[in-house]
Amino acid sequence: MKAAKKSIDAGLSTDAAIRAFTLTPAEIFGVADRLGSIENGKIANLVITDGDIFEEKTKIKFVFVDGRNSRYVNPKSPKILPRATSPASGSFSYTTPEGPEDSTLDIVMASDGSLSGTLSGTRGTFNIISGYLSADKFSFTINILIEGSPADVLFSGTFEGTTMKGSISVQGLDIDFTGTKPGVRASIAGGAR
Repeated sequence: MKAAKKSIDAGLSTDAAIRAFTLTPAEIFGVADRLGSIENGKIANLVITDGDIFEEKTKIKFVFVDGRNSRYVNPKSPKILPRATSPASGSFSYTTPEGPEDSTLDIVMASDGSLSGTLSGTRGTFNIISGYLSADKFSFTINILIEGSPADVLFSGTFEGTTMKGSISVQGLDIDFTGTKPGVRASIAGGAR
C-alpha cells in the first residue's frame, strides 16, 4: 500500500491504483467474469475501510468474501483475524449417480479463498492445480490420466453445512456429485447431463 501511495503521489490516479489491485489481476488470471469489480453476478469480495484505502492512517473495518463477513478486524489491534475454519476445508467422500466413488477429496481453503488439496483414489493421487473457494461456492481443477492421456477435470458447485454438491466436468461430459465429510450420510439426485 505504501508503494501504491508513492505512485499516487507521483501522479497515478486513485482509480488506476485500485484497478491494479482488483480488476487487472482478475483479467490476467482469467477470472474477471466473476471477480475484480462490483457488478451483478460477480462474487462480492469487498474491503470496508474508515477512509481512503491508500492513506497511512486508514483502518480496515471488515473484509467480505462472497458477500459474507468472513474476517473482521480487532479494533484493539491492526491485525485481521481469520474466521473459524471454513466448512469447505476437510476430507470429503463423494458419490455420483453411478454410486459411491472409491476416492477422497482433501481440500483446504486459505483465508484469501485460494484452494489446495488432493483427490486420492484407485486412479492415484492428484493435486488440485487451480481453483477458488468462497463462502459457499467452489470450483477447482485436477489433471488425471484417462486412457493414458492427461485430462483436466473441473469440480464446481456449492457447500451447505458439511455437504458439497455440484458437477464434475471432463471431456465434454458433466456428472452430478455430492460429497460429504466422514460420518455424514449424503443422497444424490440427477445424473449425467
